[in-house]
Amino acid sequence: MKEITFGKDQVIFRQGDTATVMYDILSGKVGIYVDYETEKQEQIAVLEAGEIFGEMGMIEYYPRSATAVALEETVAARKTPEADEAAQSAHTRDDAEIL
Repeated sequence: MKEITFGKDQVIFRQGDTATVMYDILSGKVGIYVDYETEKQEQIAVLEAGEIFGEMGMIEYYPRSATAVALEETVAARKTPEADEAAQSAHTRDDAEIL
């Protein structure tokens, strides 16, 4: 897991991008948009600290269904499937040692 800081109005990912990571918001706010920067632009969610986003594309292996934009300076933990597998494996080993 790696922490990343996004500046206000910075695009985190775009609708149609390949989904390879998800994010856990540590501070700040993120807007989720469909048809970003077009006449049809619609904000469909505002996410804050403690919320995750970008997970659906990783689970379903589809391109991003929306664009994520930092609404203010935002710090997020970047998570990859490999990092989650490593954490799960370590947790499983710890549980086995307890037993």
